[in-house]
Amino acid sequence: MAISQYIVLRGRRVRIRCPRCKGYRYHAIASGVRQKNVRCQRCGKTTLCRFEHRSGKRESCAMPAEVIFSPTRSARVHLCNMSPHGLGILVRGLTRSFHPGQELLVRYKSMGKNITRKIRVVNVSPGRIGVQFTDSLFSGR
Repeated sequence: MAISQYIVLRGRRVRIRCPRCKGYRYHAIASGVRQKNVRCQRCGKTTLCRFEHRSGKRESCAMPAEVIFSPTRSARVHLCNMSPHGLGILVRGLTRSFHPGQELLVRYKSMGKNITRKIRVVNVSPGRIGVQFTDSLFSGR
């Protein structure tokens, strides 16, 4: 099997290129499909393709952060991924402190700068929450 390809989808059809013979083939991808083995019709090479259905790019990261519930209550957490629209946060043992729709502040350090952003909890799963930004990055300046 060839090296896997990572493809960001812009619609239902995607053009996949064979790494061996450089041939192209179009495939229809359903909304729930995250990965698919694709066999080249020319040379027979099989490639594992991973599909990203999100519109914004999500980058993995591992950095400490602080979630602020109120001026007197905060919790230490770890950021696991970032996108232009939100964050993925690891919250070991603190899952019961969060619920969907909750408005909070998050403070973290990025590129040498301390950043504080307003967030809204969107998804709560065991050990992890997904949040979306409710303010602009430059609104605090």
